[in-house]
Amino acid sequence: MVKFVNDSVHWYMSELTSRIVAETGIPNDRFHLGKIMMQCMKDDPDLVLQTDGATDESETNSSVLARAVRCAISLRNLGLKAGDVMVLMAPNHIDLAIPLYAALFNGISIAAVDRTIELNELQSIFSVDRPKVIFCQSEKAPDIQITLNELDLNAHIIIFDRGDSMLNFNDFMEQCEDFEPEDTTAFLITTSGTTGLPKAVVLTHKNITISCPYL
Repeated sequence: MVKFVNDSVHWYMSELTSRIVAETGIPNDRFHLGKIMMQCMKDDPDLVLQTDGATDESETNSSVLARAVRCAISLRNLGLKAGDVMVLMAPNHIDLAIPLYAALFNGISIAAVDRTIELNELQSIFSVDRPKVIFCQSEKAPDIQITLNELDLNAHIIIFDRGDSMLNFNDFMEQCEDFEPEDTTAFLITTSGTTGLPKAVVLTHKNITISCPYL
């Protein structure tokens, strides 16, 4: 049974990525996580993709796709391009996944950062990741701004809730970009820092796509 299920996943991924490559004419698109996720959402638009456990609010593939595309366009309007780094630093809620999908569409690297860490740890992580945009709650924005100033980093701070003089996510939200998935970082995973300060492990779009059938 395990072999049958595993083979089914492989067949599904093979069929899905073959359709994407046939449409785009770009062989390495079979590893493009953004185009893979976009095609999955298009294939089943009415499927509920996410539910907020706190509010019981649900959202379908079609709604997530529409918002993620708007977010991807807004990120490009900010000047972000493939290879730049986005930090996600917020609790789980219905908006959190939208910039994540948008980043995958555009080839922007994603670094998920614990929102409870102290200022010195934040500075250590940002010195490695060097983000161009940070999505967070307003309560964390002052620490993030201090960190950016200390490291002389020029990055946009976008808050999911409301805050004075800060760009709000809904205000910010007013196409997949081609890149080389074998060389483009999808995620920066922070290590535990057992033998020192935390470090970043790089996972490319190709790394994640090849691993999907085994998850």
